[in-house]
Amino acid sequence: MGQKSSNRIISKILFAHQDKKQLFFAFFGVLIGFVFVSISVHYLVLISRKSASVEMLDASAITIQKQVTSSNTLSLANHTFSANEVEFYKSLPFLEKVVKVENNNFSTELQSNDPLVPYFRSDIFIQSIPSDFLDVESKSWRWNKGDDIVPIILPRDFIYMMNNFLSSSNLPQLSDDILKDVKFQIKLGDEYPVFFEAKIIGFTNEISSILVPESFMNFGRNHFGMKTHTSCTQLMIKSKKGKFGLVEELIASNHLEVKKNQLIEGKLKSILTIILSSITFISLVVVLVSMIVLIQFLQLLITRNAYEIRTMLRLGVLIKTIVIHFIKYVFWGFLIVISMIIVIDLISIKYINEVMSSAGFNLSETNYLFIVTVLIVLFISVFISTVISVYRFVQKEF
Repeated sequence: MGQKSSNRIISKILFAHQDKKQLFFAFFGVLIGFVFVSISVHYLVLISRKSASVEMLDASAITIQKQVTSSNTLSLANHTFSANEVEFYKSLPFLEKVVKVENNNFSTELQSNDPLVPYFRSDIFIQSIPSDFLDVESKSWRWNKGDDIVPIILPRDFIYMMNNFLSSSNLPQLSDDILKDVKFQIKLGDEYPVFFEAKIIGFTNEISSILVPESFMNFGRNHFGMKTHTSCTQLMIKSKKGKFGLVEELIASNHLEVKKNQLIEGKLKSILTIILSSITFISLVVVLVSMIVLIQFLQLLITRNAYEIRTMLRLGVLIKTIVIHFIKYVFWGFLIVISMIIVIDLISIKYINEVMSSAGFNLSETNYLFIVTVLIVLFISVFISTVISVYRFVQKEF
């Protein structure tokens, strides 16, 4: 009898008493679980990357300040943060980091120094925040005393103003990429000014001032700053994952102000992260339960064929051969399911992207390689677990 004929006979014997309904539910659960896990993880990563690519600031960081009222204007209320208030915010368990936003207390000007752009100058307000609140490479955000070039991050409001100036001069407006190549100068001080070349490395919608490295801010204070103490009017806070709702309560209860778009984006990102993380967790539970059902199906199949398996073992068929038949059976089942999952994922993601685009959210940067990688990792994990369970069960029974 040939090897192929022998394998066909063994397969017929082993799978003669299978419960196809249980097998269907097991693979259907794996399919549903894999689809939701892969799509949820894909959008979790995509949202995180999208936030990072749009803003130079950390996606979970926001700037807060005290509300300005008529009392502040009449000097009847304090609009600065005291040391005790800063320590209070640092002690809150739902805040990961709290730092002061440092302001300049010295004269600062920004002026163009490039033949491609008409000359202009403007008094500017600069600020600095720790580099770990910025989504920028540390080597790009560095300045030491003696360096001629200062890296800066421009607010979008400043770019709008600059382009309006160019437009009124009948000159073409500048895109982000061109602006990064335009030469600027920063002037510190009035009586004995010092000039530095400014290099634009990014842009932000979240802060209305020009950002400079902390070391440059300290240099300006030490050499050109007023002797009076600089008060803290703004704090940069970073919430822990899934805790943005508590930050919103903090802002309301302490009469704080924050840019509206920061609040909306932070809240939306927090909600989406919680929802997608929950879907991922539930989907993994579904995959786990389906895997258990599949293993129970195979164990039940082995138990129902106990007499046949023992007979084959007495006839010289190896346990390894019997296990391989079960492995092949499971492998082909998984292969069909994975193929269906890839098709469903591609169709679903395309549909979701179209719906989001029609609502004004561009999430079209689909990473197909990432999706396939997630599916392969899930497939290998579930398949290996199933094989090990079957092999151990066969060894134990026979």
